[in-house]
Amino acid sequence: MREFFRGWKRKFGVVTLLMACAVMAGWVRSLSVIDEVAIYTTGREHAFGSAFGYFAWQSTDAHTTNTKRFWDWNAQPTIGSGLTSESLVKQFESSLTSLESLHPQQWMLSYWLLVIPLTLLSAWLLLSKSRPANFSESPNATAT
Repeated sequence: MREFFRGWKRKFGVVTLLMACAVMAGWVRSLSVIDEVAIYTTGREHAFGSAFGYFAWQSTDAHTTNTKRFWDWNAQPTIGSGLTSESLVKQFESSLTSLESLHPQQWMLSYWLLVIPLTLLSAWLLLSKSRPANFSESPNATAT
């Protein structure tokens, strides 16, 4: 078994597979829970959200004077929230215009765009044959 994990490819394959599993767990959680984490820094507010299979990030100029907390976390179930994935995307896009004076920056990414490439990369790293080291003589060496 130890021989299987010799070399950097197999070790990196296991790490990549663990990352894919962690992102997949976030994907599954986002289908039943809406999570939002806000981080307040000097002059900026960063919000990370997860809902309906999407991961989102938004950054704006600070518009509140929250000096008591460095971060805030809000979670609510998707069932009964009145939101759908379409309304969430529209709300996310419309916030660009409503927050225009606060210089917003944002992006939204589907979880599968991370899970599938990470899984394929880990499969290739774990299942591909490792090449044997080539210890042949240098081409300039002459046989005596």
